[in-house]
Amino acid sequence: MSKFKSDKDIFVLFAHANYQLDIGFKKLDPPQKSFQVYNYNDLINNIDNADVLVISGLWQNELIEKAKNLKYIQLTGVGYDGYDLNKLKKNNIYCNILYPFPIHLMRGYSYL
Repeated sequence: MSKFKSDKDIFVLFAHANYQLDIGFKKLDPPQKSFQVYNYNDLINNIDNADVLVISGLWQNELIEKAKNLKYIQLTGVGYDGYDLNKLKKNNIYCNILYPFPIHLMRGYSYL
């Protein structure tokens, strides 16, 4: 897996049924592109563009196969029990629980 060329190359997808994470993120005026989804159908339709997924509650392991560009999952909840960690590792997707989400640290993990 290659590293990102720059912060502008990163597409962050926020997926949460209630929290408006993307609004807060954009207030920081980040160089990364971002988008928010609030339901599973919209998540399926947008996961293929995501480099980074910030998620809680909407995850299904079938998303791994659809997430062709995904390099990093940031969990906003607690626990890995719903995530197939072996399959994520096989697909070179790093998964982490840490809140608030440190986008500047994600670039460092992009090679894992």
